[in-house]
Amino acid sequence: MRLRPATIRIAHLRSLQALLVLATVLTAFSFVAQTQQTSAHEIVFPVSLQWPRQKDVNRYRLQIAADENFQNVFIDRPVVGDRYLVSELSPGHYYWRVAAAELQLGEFSRPTRFFISGGAVVPVKLTGRASRATRSHSSQTVTSRSVRPKG
Repeated sequence: MRLRPATIRIAHLRSLQALLVLATVLTAFSFVAQTQQTSAHEIVFPVSLQWPRQKDVNRYRLQIAADENFQNVFIDRPVVGDRYLVSELSPGHYYWRVAAAELQLGEFSRPTRFFISGGAVVPVKLTGRASRATRSHSSQTVTSRSVRPKG
């Protein structure tokens, strides 16, 4: 059985597509492996919580939880004043509530959902042609010469 040129081209094209997919997958796995080996640095943007000050109240009890029913509480602490800067939690969604706590604990406010923004900084190591190309494009030099008129 002899294959026609069109059949050979289609088979060759499918082989090239399969190799391209394989190369893409291997490159992705290589990048993930390099990323996991490097140390990532988490960035968290603090959030300021503020509530209406109650008359003759300076001490409050603040709670921050992962759920609206406060079954998974991360922060449960006294706070002096009417604000608190949340900087010790990872990025994500949380709920907070506050109660007056002067002589005795008052009723907690309605839970309010909030979001802490952030991410991770991962160092990237460029190797091979990519680093040479980056260097050649980023280090262009511009010079000027003064021209004297003849005369």
